[in-house]
Amino acid sequence: MREMKTFSVYLSFLIIFFSMTTLAFSLEEIVMKESLSAKIYSPKNFKSLIPEIEEEVERSRTKLMNQLGLKEWKEVEVWVLPSVHDYFKLRNERSRAPEWAAGLSLSDRGVIIIANGVATGGEVYNVRQTLKHEMAHVAIDRAKKGKAFPRWFHEGFAVWFADEWTPERSERLSKAVAFDRVKKFEDIERNFPSHQQSASLSYDQSFHFVRFLGNDYGAGVYAKIFKALDEKEFEGAFEEATQHSMVFVEAKWIAKLKKGQSAWSIFSDSSILFFGATLLFVVAFLIRRRRNKSQLVKMSHEKGWDYDETRYPLPGVSTPEK
Repeated sequence: MREMKTFSVYLSFLIIFFSMTTLAFSLEEIVMKESLSAKIYSPKNFKSLIPEIEEEVERSRTKLMNQLGLKEWKEVEVWVLPSVHDYFKLRNERSRAPEWAAGLSLSDRGVIIIANGVATGGEVYNVRQTLKHEMAHVAIDRAKKGKAFPRWFHEGFAVWFADEWTPERSERLSKAVAFDRVKKFEDIERNFPSHQQSASLSYDQSFHFVRFLGNDYGAGVYAKIFKALDEKEFEGAFEEATQHSMVFVEAKWIAKLKKGQSAWSIFSDSSILFFGATLLFVVAFLIRRRRNKSQLVKMSHEKGWDYDETRYPLPGVSTPEK
């Protein structure tokens, strides 16, 4: 039995390795369609996807220009291929994408690469969603005017724009809040994870914070931040757009998370099998809530604190218009 399992793992490795080092088509077999703001490339057997890609490119471009305050949009190339790595194979270049990547934006080239097919984990790639995510990255890179920009905003905005919030993300963030495991954004920026984003709390809280900005300060806050980059770096631009420091806004977000935290999500964890373990989990959760109560009351009386607890239930119910 052990030998069979070892053989299966070895065979899977060979299949993945072979798929990453071979290419089933050449540049001569690639078709191209030019739209108003993009050139779309794909193998001939993906040609039926081009109208959908073209439609989403134009829709996302319009929304992103409005949200980020972009005055112009330079043409991009969108490549729809069986694997993100195929783009680099076609050019005999070393791949710049992680093994698990469903999409990649190369802002220095104005290129977006989208995988169409089945990932190594068995899930089918969502081409439209991935395109929206990568379009958001390109738009941010163009709007930031060459200034240093935090990756948590990059990734959080892209997850929000692409509607990639899931019950799994919600559950993970809820538990992180219950046990005070939410990270400071300055710590995230120094050590942003390189592993698959769908399994990362850093991506979850980045999304939630970026959405919180839109909900609390208005959807126009994103464009205000980028406009302020004309004369300031990110921290200064953020403060000008929100009229508060990053430290204050982050504390306000954390307090709202804790205030809106629901205990019910803990009961959906299938890994909690015994009543005793569940009881300990609930007790720990309630202790955390009580410990933060006095702090929340104090902050609610601070100048500039305008929390309306009916407005922002956790997780992910309301969202600024996209």
